[in-house]
Amino acid sequence: MTSSVLFAFLSSDPTLDRYAPALFRSGLAAPVGHPDSSAPWALGMAWTQQQRGLVRRQPRLASMSPDIAALLVDTPGRSALGGLFRHGPSAASETSPPYRSRDWVFVAHPDERSDEDRDRREAATAPPGLLAQREGNARTERRFLTVVRALREVRRTGQPETVHRNLLEGLARAMQLLPSAEKGDATADDDAPPLDVLLTDGEVLLAHAHRRPIHWKLQKGLHERDLPAVDGLSLDRVGNRPRYRAVALQQGCDHAPGWSSIRPGQSILVTREADVLVHDPQTGPSPG
Repeated sequence: MTSSVLFAFLSSDPTLDRYAPALFRSGLAAPVGHPDSSAPWALGMAWTQQQRGLVRRQPRLASMSPDIAALLVDTPGRSALGGLFRHGPSAASETSPPYRSRDWVFVAHPDERSDEDRDRREAATAPPGLLAQREGNARTERRFLTVVRALREVRRTGQPETVHRNLLEGLARAMQLLPSAEKGDATADDDAPPLDVLLTDGEVLLAHAHRRPIHWKLQKGLHERDLPAVDGLSLDRVGNRPRYRAVALQQGCDHAPGWSSIRPGQSILVTREADVLVHDPQTGPSPG
């Protein structure tokens, strides 16, 4: 079974932002203690104070190097970098591109094509007007539109003091809106997406597990000595002791030390301050 990784840098030093892609490319093991640095592909999100030198005023899909394609999004007061980081010859055919809707960036694996029966079932259960917004024919895009619609409503109507709990509950509710055909048959577990849903608006990182656990690890207060070696990157130019926080979400590290997990059906939210909330359908949100 392929090991799949999502990881994020939460930088407290704006001058470090432009190096986020290089840090991602440098390897999966050093920043978050990933147990298998030979993973053939990874999904990555970088959160920063300001993506100076990377983000233009208009969102764009950019190819930064042969092994990274990133969707750069700049919104008032916050920025997000979402990308697919390829680490193997077959990775390009096994992964889906990131999707964007204003301030939300969404990625999922894999990009599963639709069929007529599934389209009919989905049309009967989708919120009114949702399918009219589609631009393609991928199941990933339908998930994206369903989830982002719910989360944007939470942002619009929710109270600031409970917004994180509300976003996590909103994601869980949105996943319930997806037709049963979207969730798959338990007998087809070998073909289940390793990381079904991942998205960010630059303020929070959200993920939901369908049938396989998602394992997560969080590190805070990393210093220069903990950063991975990156060709052509001089840390002296970005401060003597840059500090940042790192979080990883992974499928396939059951016995790795230091990792926690969410079970199938659960959702997870990580904030810029590295606070973690986990939503269980039976008990609701609780600290991770």
